[in-house]
Order: sequence, then structure tokens, then C-alpha cells
Amino acid sequence: MPEKHEKNKFSITVCGEFFPEIYPTHRSSKWSRGEEDPLTTEMRLFCACMRWAFNRLLGGASRHEIKKSGQELFGLNSRYADDARLKAQALLDSQTELLKLENEETEKKLGRARKKLSLAMRKLAKAEEKGAASEVIEKLRLAVKGRNNRVVSLAKRLAELKDYREKGTIPELVFGGRRLWEKVCQGRAAREKWRHARRNRLYSRGDESKGGNPNRNWCRYGWP
Repeated sequence: MPEKHEKNKFSITVCGEFFPEIYPTHRSSKWSRGEEDPLTTEMRLFCACMRWAFNRLLGGASRHEIKKSGQELFGLNSRYADDARLKAQALLDSQTELLKLENEETEKKLGRARKKLSLAMRKLAKAEEKGAASEVIEKLRLAVKGRNNRVVSLAKRLAELKDYREKGTIPELVFGGRRLWEKVCQGRAAREKWRHARRNRLYSRGDESKGGNPNRNWCRYGWP
């Protein structure tokens, strides 16, 4: 009686080529746009999946849910979909840590600003008490006003940061760069430049148990 082979005992990795030199190649017409090459398509879909995964993580979605839905929505294989989730998780973790650090730094700044305000108010009170020149008093009043505005601004920012932490969320993130987006809004940068910054990367991690990354098998043309 023939032996029964274990299910999925054997696997095959099909190698592709992102940079063809001999013949043209294209990704599935379902996922590609216009004349973009396969690498551009893959980067665009990967970055879109990463942004989508980031929002799903904020909503509490599980790894399995993100990995499965990511493959269906963006046409990525299992490994790339999971890598997109991994990058999104790393980004979320870093933003959470930055929120904590900014909260601590803002508290310190607010403390210093209040001390400076108190000092400016004492100087103003003494000047008024001694009957100082109107120019001196006006200058001190402006200093008090400026210090007070600084305290109000920092107190408002600190309240926002604490609210984020209490709700377990983070400030809104602008993929592609907030500064670049602000330049786009001001007409100082092209929108296409910002779009390129949102989709110009592809994360590919290795796996020791698989001899590297199954998605990337490098070879020189002409080798067997």
C-alpha cells in the first residue's frame, strides 16, 4: 500500500523579475495603473496596505484579520500583507512613544513658562509700585502678555496630549510627511511629489528558516 504524503509537505517558490532587460513584463491589469512598471505597482499597493493596516490597528483589528483582508484588498501575497501590517505596527508603536515623550517635554516647558510668567508679573508690579516710566511699564506689560500667551498655548497642547493618552489613540498622522503636505496646501510643492512620498517604498524582511525572503531571490542573468 503506497505511503500517504503529508498535506502541504512540499512547497514551490516561483521567482519573478522586477527589472526585466530582455522582455517587457507587467503586473495583473487588475492592480496596475497605466504604464507603471511592476515595482512601482508593488510599492504603491504595499504602501496603501500599510496605511490601511495602520488605521485597522487603531481600531483594534487582529493580525489575522489584517493579513487576510489585506491580501484581498490590495492583491498582495501573504508575506507582503503581513510585512505591511508589521511596518504599520512599528509606526504605531513609535508614534505612541513619541506621544509619551512629547507629553513629558510639554509638562517641563509649561513649568518653565509659568515661572517666567510669574517673574515677569513681579517685575511689572514692582515697576508700577515705584512709578517707573510709562515706556518701561508698557514694555513689561507686553512681556507679561507674551509669557501668558505661551502658558495658555502650552496648557492647551498638554491637555490635547493627555486626552490622546487617556483615549488610547495618537495625533493624526500624515503619510508622506506633514511638512510636505503643508507645502502642497501652500502651493509651494507639487501634489505628485507628496503622492510619491506616500508610495515609494517596499519593505521586505528575511526569514532564516526559509533561507532569506521568498519574495526576493537575487540572481545574475544567465545563471541556472
